[in-house]
Amino acid sequence: MVEGNKNKVKLLICYHKPAYLLKDNVMTPIHVGRANAKVRMGEENPDYQWLVNNMIGDDTGENISNKNDYYNEMTAVYWAWKNYEELGNPDYIGLMHYRRHFIFDENIKSGKNALLLPPICCIRYIKIILPPALSLAQASILLKPLKTLFTYKSSQ
Repeated sequence: MVEGNKNKVKLLICYHKPAYLLKDNVMTPIHVGRANAKVRMGEENPDYQWLVNNMIGDDTGENISNKNDYYNEMTAVYWAWKNYEELGNPDYIGLMHYRRHFIFDENIKSGKNALLLPPICCIRYIKIILPPALSLAQASILLKPLKTLFTYKSSQ
């Protein structure tokens, strides 16, 4: 986003259990599978209550929360699509897992299970954490389209 631009960005952070809460005017925590959690955990469960008290649920408005066992975080994407105004009608919506984070710090180096992509527009670096069982060769194949798509080209 260019400085001074009034575009709004919302990054949905998907939670299914209590964890460190990432929440500000951009990062919006969402409890995925809340319809199922209400039954499985029980409404009186302290973990369930923490989720209810700290974030929006994907079981409000038009939703597929009860299908979370099959679609995982995509229930949050569906919720955002069908309940767009609840997010304040942002220009851009992103999705991130509560414990697999984008890292916006150029000082953090790539490792066996992480990759820093070159700068993209306003995002200086993105760190992608890969499954530990993935070999370097497999990771290279998997990430090749991303490197091509997000290669930074300076206009200077």
